[in-house]
Order: sequence, then structure tokens, then C-alpha cells
Amino acid sequence: MTRLYPSLYKKGAIWMFRYTNLEGNRVKKSTGTENKTRAQQYVREFVDKLGVGCDPNRTLREILMLYQNPDTNPRLRDARMSGGQYGPRYIGKITRDSKSLIAVMDKRKRKLLDTAMFEIPRVELKFVGTIIVQEYGQTVKARGVYKLLKLVFSQAADDGIINANPAVGLPDIKATPVKTLYALPPGEIKNVIANPALFPSELARDLFIVMASTGLRRSELLALSPSQIKGSALVVDRAFKDDCMKVIGTPKWGKVRVLALPTIAQEALQRIFSTRVEIGISSRLLATWMTAVGQHASELKGVRIPEAWTALTPHMLRHSINSMLRVSGLPDVLVSEYMSWAHQSLMQDPTMDQSMQERYTHLYAENLQRVADMVDHLIGEECGLKLSKTV
Repeated sequence: MTRLYPSLYKKGAIWMFRYTNLEGNRVKKSTGTENKTRAQQYVREFVDKLGVGCDPNRTLREILMLYQNPDTNPRLRDARMSGGQYGPRYIGKITRDSKSLIAVMDKRKRKLLDTAMFEIPRVELKFVGTIIVQEYGQTVKARGVYKLLKLVFSQAADDGIINANPAVGLPDIKATPVKTLYALPPGEIKNVIANPALFPSELARDLFIVMASTGLRRSELLALSPSQIKGSALVVDRAFKDDCMKVIGTPKWGKVRVLALPTIAQEALQRIFSTRVEIGISSRLLATWMTAVGQHASELKGVRIPEAWTALTPHMLRHSINSMLRVSGLPDVLVSEYMSWAHQSLMQDPTMDQSMQERYTHLYAENLQRVADMVDHLIGEECGLKLSKTV
């Protein structure tokens, strides 16, 4: 370099620069800002840190605070540079995990938070994992909080704040599932559908029917609109991307699909959109409704596993329809497309490249009619007409 600090250049609207890392390799890096003055300041600070190998004034607490603000979140900055998908839901989770990590460490290891990052040894990070488990148990939350701690050190090493990442190779916390996920029998689902009194509202019953017969994810269901219904087919091309249900994006995996609708689902959707232009309820309300339905359903005669119904969630209905279709004799490729699994090719042939399989496989609504007919046979046979009369 001919100057003390690297020259800036633009990639799109973001200022970038090139530098030589500690291994002697040339690296491109984003400043994460469109403002040239801020970008120049970022470059100067970064190169100064790189020169000494660490920033003696940067503590773990300060780094964690960066993750609580979307404007300073390093992961969001990197996503803007690489085009990665770090949406509002992901940023919200990172924020919660950061606050939880600070809370538990203030409670048990206050000194560590205010220690310069380059002074924190690996053994201390192992101990933090222990106190996180003591605080939250072997749960998904504990695993997420500990993963964030390791992520912070990895990011700090990438940014030149520390010379080496002491968290490399530390094992994740093994999470014990809090709830058992059941597959509800088709006969019991059919019996529940045929008992409207079990549901807190007509809308709750119709949403139950749609979830139980199509396997739509909660985010896809609540984002439904009448324009997605094309006769006897449903175009699943949108989903809510945040818990506040304000941001609409593509479904999970970015996978758009066209489903052949079972008759029972067609009737339910017709009733839903006969009086409304959107579903219009929150994810939390849907979960509350399903809990109430499951509690009442567990008391029906003939229910084999009452605890399965008392643990009812929207996702359990997706799990149930998948289990029904898997044992129905339908080809896996049809079930995978209907359910929108990310790894459908691996179910067909573990030796086949997934991207190649998906590139050459094209399924349409008429291909999935066999699946829709099977759903009607399992939980909707003769039930659709009865439901139309009772609602």
C-alpha cells in the first residue's frame, strides 16, 4: 500500500476497502456504511486495531451491546455486504440472546463482561457454558445464548479486534426438547373436525382444517390472501418473515410451490375469504386457539393419546399430515414437494446431488392431485359436505 490507510471504493452503495491480513493475504472488506466519512473512520480504526493485533479498550460487554442494535449488529453489516438473509426475526433473536447472556453473566461472572476481549482465556468460555446451563437448563434457549457468545469471538477475530478466536472448537450445548412432538392419527383429526363445538370460533376451525390438510407452515398460513387461490390449486409464494407480522417475503428455503387443494381445504378457504381479504390474526392468537382445541379434543371418546392433543401446536398438524402421507404409499418426491422440504432429493437417493435433483425435477398442481385425494381420503372423506352444512 502506498498510503497509511487503504483507499475506499464503492460496491453498489456501500464503501469497501482492501487490506493485508495478519497472514499476509489480501482481503476485501465492507465498511457497512454508505457514508464516506464514516467509512474512512471505520477503515482507520480497523487498520489501527490490525496493527497492534487487538483493541485493548474493547470489552466483551461493549461487543455484546453492538448485537442489540440492528444498526450496529455486525451480522447485519456482513449480510448487507454478502447478500445473506439476516431478516428481522434473526436480528430479534440475536438481540434477545445478547440480553440474556449479559444478564446471566452479570449475575454470575460480572468481571468477565468488563474484561478486554484479548485477555479472556478459553477456559473462561467453557465455564460460561456451564453457568448458562445452570441458569437455563439444557434448552434451546441455552444453546442459542452460548452460540452467540462463540459467534461474538469469531466475529471479533474476523474484524481484527483479537488475534485468534479462543472459542474455536468449543462444543454446543446439547438441548433436550422441552416438548414431545406427536403425530396425530387421521381418524382422530377427522373426528375433531366433525365436532365444531370444540373450536373457539368458526375461523379457528377453518384454519385447523387448512393446516391439517395442507401442512402449511404457520407463517405461510397467516400470510394467505384470496389471490393465491387458483381454482382447485393454491400458490404458496409468500410468508411472514417476522413475529410482528408486518414483513412479507418468500416461504422457507425461498421455495415457491403450487399445491393441489384437497376438497376439505377448498371449502375451508372459501368460508374464510367469503367475509375477509386476509387472515388477520396473530401467530400468538393462533397458538392460543390450538391449545384450547387440543384441550377439548383430549376429552373426546376414542382418543388414544390424550397428551398428544393437550400438546397441540400448529406445527404438530404439519408433522401429522407428513406422517400420514409417508405411510400412505405415495412417492416421496410428491410428499416432499407438497410439504416443501429442503432436502427432498436426499430422501430419494443419498448419493444424488441435491441441487442437481431439484434443478431437473419440476412438479405441478396436477402431479400433486394424488396427494390431495389421499388427504381427502384420510381426514376429509364425506366430511366436507357435512362441514359446509354445519358452519
